[in-house]
Amino acid sequence: MEKKQRAQEAALKRAEFKVVAGEEKTKSVKPRKLSFKEQHELEDMEAQIHAVEAEVVRIENLFADAEFFRKHAAQVNQLTEELDAAKRKVAQLYARWEELEAIRLAPQK
Repeated sequence: MEKKQRAQEAALKRAEFKVVAGEEKTKSVKPRKLSFKEQHELEDMEAQIHAVEAEVVRIENLFADAEFFRKHAAQVNQLTEELDAAKRKVAQLYARWEELEAIRLAPQK
């Protein structure tokens, strides 16, 4: 029994060593550069964000109008959905922008 237990402990130590060694290999992965497509996406990102934010402001201004429900009563649900979609789009654009900037600013070796 003792011999079997020692063999199991040795196998466990070897497995732990392999896991630790595998982690070290993944950490030494070279950071990548932006692709040509990603560079253009990053360059256009600010304009896209401004356009979608302008749409959010436009819809919010409609809701802020005192005559809104009289003028746009039939469009309330549609405008609410458009506003929610625009806000989600802005959040997605900012997240993608941060991702691309992180890749661009990663230390190049």
